Amino acid sequence: MGNLPHSGLAWICLVTLGLATTAAILFVFLSTVRIGAFRSEVIMHLEPLAATILSGFVLGEVITPTWALGVIIMLAGLIAFQVRR
Repeated sequence: MGNLPHSGLAWICLVTLGLATTAAILFVFLSTVRIGAFRSEVIMHLEPLAATILSGFVLGEVITPTWALGVIIMLAGLIAFQVRR
């Protein structure tokens, strides 16, 4: 039957993860209706930037020049689409 959680805390984490994922998808759909698809997409594309920055603070990751270049390219693309629109 696979590897099921063996403790109460593990089950709580599993259920919480499922609920959080469901809520995130629901909020994506709601934001698309309320603020439009383009603005929702811009916000969603900021997620990798936030994850990169938070990984430096929370996990102690070192942001390499390649990561920094990727962030710059991503931000430049978002700005270009916003200006073009």
